[in-house]
Amino acid sequence: MEVTPLFSSNLVQFMVKERIDQLNDDIKKQEFKIINAPGSNNSQISADRRVLEKCPRIKKLILKYFYQYSKEFLSYDGDFDIATSWFTKVEKGSSQFHFHKNSFYSAVLYFGEYDQVSGGSIQFNSPIEQLSDFQIDPNQWFIGNANLWGVYPTKNLLLFFPSYLSHRIEEYYGENPRYSLVVNIVPIGKYGEADSTYNTNWF
Repeated sequence: MEVTPLFSSNLVQFMVKERIDQLNDDIKKQEFKIINAPGSNNSQISADRRVLEKCPRIKKLILKYFYQYSKEFLSYDGDFDIATSWFTKVEKGSSQFHFHKNSFYSAVLYFGEYDQVSGGSIQFNSPIEQLSDFQIDPNQWFIGNANLWGVYPTKNLLLFFPSYLSHRIEEYYGENPRYSLVVNIVPIGKYGEADSTYNTNWF
């Protein structure tokens, strides 16, 4: 039997080698607001939605890793930039499933100390589940049949995933706040072809 995993939604993981300790200082300067959407129990987001404009080194670092993925794996030659960037904060709570509009790929960078016993994994929900009319539970779940997939935060872990992927922070029970840095990445310059050509320099 030969199985071809068609049309995957890639979840990319890097362990950042460079120092990112400055984010622990930056987080102390942030004003946080509670997300009021239903199901977002005690999850908070920084009021500043472009925090990396004040942290150009970290912005350049994240883009360096994204270019490594986009060029070496996806074979994309185009240019990209970070549009929005913000911090998240969770204190004994969770967030609801959501996805990011006006974005190509999203990234999460974990820079604190985390304890897997306390929960708080980032969970991804399969978009394919919305296309099927049947709910069939297998005897054993694995990456080839999973509707839900989770990754626990680890210091210096950097994740990239398509922005259409619905995701959430699972219930977190830790004594200390769970922080992360989130960014949205967009293509810039000219891309597409024929009557679907788009160039951000036109505007």
